[in-house]
Amino acid sequence: MIRVGVLDSGIGATGGLRVCARAVFGGDAAAGADGMDALGHGTQVATIIARTAPQAEFLDARIFVAELRAG
Repeated sequence: MIRVGVLDSGIGATGGLRVCARAVFGGDAAAGADGMDALGHGTQVATIIARTAPQAEFLDARIFVAELRAG
């Protein structure tokens, strides 16, 4: 089993990606529990990884909510 942690804007619930855990850090934590990726970046990163490792499960850590910028 391969598990990959993605710290980004989240992983969207579409696309057949296997997400085994989700967490939201910073911003509005309630907004991150919906499995959405408003920015799309984290979903794209996970999709690229899944092309290389199709058996991968993802640990989704949303650290960007409104923009791809820390702080």
